[in-house]
Amino acid sequence: DQRVTLVGTERQPGPELERHLAPLLSETSRGDHVDRLHLLGLSEDEVARQLGALTGEEPSRVVVRSVLQRSEGNPLFVRELAGQDARTPVEVPHRLRDLFEATLLSLPEETQHLVRLCAAAGRRVHHLLLCRAFGLDPQAVADRLRPAIRAQILVVDADGVSYGFRHVLLAETAADALLPGESQAVHARLAVALEGEPALASTAPAAELAHHWGLAGEPDRALVWSIAAAEEADASHALDAALVHLDRAVELWDRVPDARRLVGRPRWRVLSWQGSMANLAGRNGKAIGLLERAVEEHGDDPEGTSAELGALYSRLTICLGTVVPHAEETLAASSRALELLPETPPSAARAEAL
Repeated sequence: DQRVTLVGTERQPGPELERHLAPLLSETSRGDHVDRLHLLGLSEDEVARQLGALTGEEPSRVVVRSVLQRSEGNPLFVRELAGQDARTPVEVPHRLRDLFEATLLSLPEETQHLVRLCAAAGRRVHHLLLCRAFGLDPQAVADRLRPAIRAQILVVDADGVSYGFRHVLLAETAADALLPGESQAVHARLAVALEGEPALASTAPAAELAHHWGLAGEPDRALVWSIAAAEEADASHALDAALVHLDRAVELWDRVPDARRLVGRPRWRVLSWQGSMANLAGRNGKAIGLLERAVEEHGDDPEGTSAELGALYSRLTICLGTVVPHAEETLAASSRALELLPETPPSAARAEAL
């Protein structure tokens, strides 16, 4: 006699298949020689190792985290995303897109349309947000989305009032199916609904509003909400999130004629804030570039004071000293800060420059 090991794999089935599989799996699992393993997604370190094996080089943490977020640790998705550049927007890989599009096209037309609206709202969407934004009856929303839930494109969230996509990349594929003009109108309606009822947001309301107004082609509103989102993230010590929002705000600034009035501060202050966040996040190269821009733009501000400029040079001193200790640039920034900042009363900015 020979011993034989049987290994079987099972994806989480849909409701119809679940009715047949559940009794079988339950009965089989009672056996003394049966082990049932629940596989989870890869961790950040495991994704890093897989990317390294696929590309032949050690990936940066920025790339690893981007791939982890989009793949959710699925090894197949990691492999398909291995060639992405995290610094620029990327499309869903073609092979995965074809797979997801075929799944979406199997749904009834009205379900496909509502799934695309869900995708525009984000990874998760509140049931009532769909109703408010698109003027739909709650029962009509439920009826139209039921085929997508049966197909496991969408799942009902644990809160019982929201829908979520099974995969991030599936949500991206569905959102990309919106035509440009259609997409702008959809995001505008979502933004208006969220401004009326911020509690319907799935994440931070200000962040969602900045996102939707940006994609709706409303840079002034996107700028205001980006600053608000950065303030929320800063208050909760979410440094990376704050940087994302500030990056968007600075990018939008030149597209908004009265940006200073709308946000209540000059751009050099936003750049200084952004530089401080980058420094705290350990991204000193970025921080130095931002603070140097802030110093330059402060010189063009007729309302700027020497104390403010001195504080900018003080922060720049800290960042330069971290990257290139005792370098000429550090000493120059420190000297300039001490020239501009008064000795009395004592200040934290002067102490940093010493």
